[in-house]
Amino acid sequence: MKCNTPLLNLCGTFIFVLFLYSAMAQPAALGVFTNNVDVGATKTAGKTTYDPDKQSYAISGSGQNIWGQKDEFQYAYRKMTGDFILRANVAFVGEGVDPHRKIGWMVRHSLEVNSPCVSAAVHGDGLVSLQFRENPQSDMDQKAFVMTHADVIQLERRGDTFIMSAAKMGERFFEEQVSGIELGKKVYIGLSVCAHNPDVVETATFKNVRLIVPPKPDYVPYRDYIGSHIELMDIATGDRKIVFSADNSWQAPNWMVDNNVFTVNSDGLLYDFDLRTGKPTKLETGAAVRNNNDHVLSFDGKQMGISSAPPEDGHSIIFTMPRKGGNPKRLTPNGPSYLHGWSPNAKELVYTAVRDKTWNIFKIPASGGQEV
Repeated sequence: MKCNTPLLNLCGTFIFVLFLYSAMAQPAALGVFTNNVDVGATKTAGKTTYDPDKQSYAISGSGQNIWGQKDEFQYAYRKMTGDFILRANVAFVGEGVDPHRKIGWMVRHSLEVNSPCVSAAVHGDGLVSLQFRENPQSDMDQKAFVMTHADVIQLERRGDTFIMSAAKMGERFFEEQVSGIELGKKVYIGLSVCAHNPDVVETATFKNVRLIVPPKPDYVPYRDYIGSHIELMDIATGDRKIVFSADNSWQAPNWMVDNNVFTVNSDGLLYDFDLRTGKPTKLETGAAVRNNNDHVLSFDGKQMGISSAPPEDGHSIIFTMPRKGGNPKRLTPNGPSYLHGWSPNAKELVYTAVRDKTWNIFKIPASGGQEV
């Protein structure tokens, strides 16, 4: 049993960028999935409902069980090829009937009831387990976790190895894995709900659903880019929403004072992203077209400090400019210099820099002058 990196319990609204390519939750009938179906001869039909505003799912399913050589459950799915990471926050709705009802991620070779499969399952009684069937003639087997009642689950495929990670939100991940499960190159992946009672329909919610394609083995950071998502997160609930996606690198979103716009960096340029339109607009930065992540708004909202690397210097220099764009004013004579923030009265900027081959922290007047 392994314990991995802690999750954080956070509380407000936060904005951040993911540098993993994941299938974006789109304003379609089933979001990231292409279809839903009742696997097996369920007595009562299940259903999958997608909320495009919250990018969340409510899935209702009946079914006798997901076990032995016969599965019955509601399945929201799509097909994927190669390696991937599936991640979601999961929760049952209501008290439920059978303690063995189960929800989670399901990866299958086919939609047949006895298909080889791997499932990251959370049960009604709190049991958390990595379940798997090696071939159609095999019974389902499982590896149970020592922790219970997980509400964050992840299932990763690396070749024929499947790794399940589970946690309670705000606590550490636990991990189990199984190898030698050959499901084929192209597989069904999706979310599953089984009532463990053919006469009952159980419902579960799935939030922060992400289908992630990891980098290739020869991936080199800052040379190879695999795309970006900009997400908004409600810190009180942990609910996240993708508001923008791109194939290239978009970094360091910083809120502006009206909470409708944030400034973000991409390919050396700065953009204002307006949540009301869902579109970025390029900011005028004059000759500063090699900007990095250090763009900081002054407390009065009138100015912005930026770090950019002029061709003649070849390393980061600090500039100031009007908040809405304009010609930058150079502050630091030497580099590398990386901006960190403004003083509350907007008269000074603080930054890290290398001077005499040593990193240190400096400040400089916003009007220009000697650094200290």
